[in-house]
Amino acid sequence: MARRAGDGMPAAVWAPAGMLLAVAVNQPIVSAVHEPRPYTTLSGILVLADRSPDPSFPSDHATMAGAVAAGLLLVSWRLGLLAVAAAAAAADEAATAGR
Repeated sequence: MARRAGDGMPAAVWAPAGMLLAVAVNQPIVSAVHEPRPYTTLSGILVLADRSPDPSFPSDHATMAGAVAAGLLLVSWRLGLLAVAAAAAAADEAATAGR
């Protein structure tokens, strides 16, 4: 899609570059906030997945999804809006899982 648009290819490169930059900015925030996962603070719950030592907030997955969506908005509004919807769903899932 970016090649057909002619000048969209540089914009398409911004999606992964923006994602890497967003994660690099997010890491100090994760270290500062260091929100524990619910299964580490709640006693007596059944954990059905492997326990992760990573903090639960802010979510790297949601950060990456938002950054890629922003980069895709530069290439195509339709594709970008679809990516924004997917990123919002990822952020909601991350927020719900952190409760």
